[in-house]
Amino acid sequence: MAVDSGKGFSTEQQNLNPHGAEEGKGGGYGTMEPKPPSRPSSLPLLNGHSVESGAEVDAEFCPDVKDSENQETSFNQQDPTAVIEEKGAPEGDETAAVPGVTLRQYLLSIVYMPKSLRILCLTNLFCWSSLVCYSLYFTDFVGEAVFGGDPLAPDGTPKKDLYEEGVRFGCWGMALYSLSCSVYSFVIEKLVKKFGARPVYVCGQLVYSVGMIFMASLRHKAAVIIFSCCAGVMYSTLFTMPYLLVAHYHASGMFKSELSEGRAVLADGPESQVRGLGTDVAIVSSMVFLAQFILSSCMGSIIAAVGSTTAVVCAASILAAFGALTATQVVYLDL
Repeated sequence: MAVDSGKGFSTEQQNLNPHGAEEGKGGGYGTMEPKPPSRPSSLPLLNGHSVESGAEVDAEFCPDVKDSENQETSFNQQDPTAVIEEKGAPEGDETAAVPGVTLRQYLLSIVYMPKSLRILCLTNLFCWSSLVCYSLYFTDFVGEAVFGGDPLAPDGTPKKDLYEEGVRFGCWGMALYSLSCSVYSFVIEKLVKKFGARPVYVCGQLVYSVGMIFMASLRHKAAVIIFSCCAGVMYSTLFTMPYLLVAHYHASGMFKSELSEGRAVLADGPESQVRGLGTDVAIVSSMVFLAQFILSSCMGSIIAAVGSTTAVVCAASILAAFGALTATQVVYLDL
């Protein structure tokens, strides 16, 4: 082992303990001269020993030391645990977070609807109003107007028995109404492809309107069974055509001037609107609740004024005719 003259340390010891070599330079081995405090190194630890800032490290044996100098984050010298981010996201970065849609914008998108959607909602309101008349008051109509019973008659009287028999018979008409709805639902898509959406939508409501007129005029058991099938055509139309049109509006880009994260942004109205397919479907579907509320508020008074439940079926026919009229103004595009 070679010994360096004048210092008393071997070359191997100097390589293993660079601090001792620096101490020897200051005044020899065992010197009592004070030395300045060493500041923390900005370089990482090497094999458990810190490396001074002035010491050179062989890159061949320690390649990770130089690579650590090119890192984007470094440790603060005053607080080694604090990490300083040297790079930030650019201000004009396209991937920056976009503020979400506010509740106000969604509410305004309901109030300020496009004209085509308003007409479609009005048509759906007339259709639901006419069908709710049949669904809620049909058995009452059969029991009173067709069988001549009286729901207010005492139990066991002929009038009360006729009314109950009429209600039971009306349930058969409701069963055929459900069956015809199922059958028509299988063919309505083919009818749209063959004849177009406008004739299918308008004629579906006219069939129901004419059927209710005949039922109210004849007031016969056979008419109850036959023309109840027309209600099934109306029901299938209600659950097919409005949603088919709304989906077609969004697919064709009718509402949007700009597309942002799957939502169509409109420029009209008091401020930018955000139209989504789910929102518009919910608006169209909500017409059923509005129809139920309106009819529940006024139908009892109408029956009391007319004096017969036949007014219910006549109201259903008139409302369906209005629905067919407004359906002619619906925008169908190329559907």
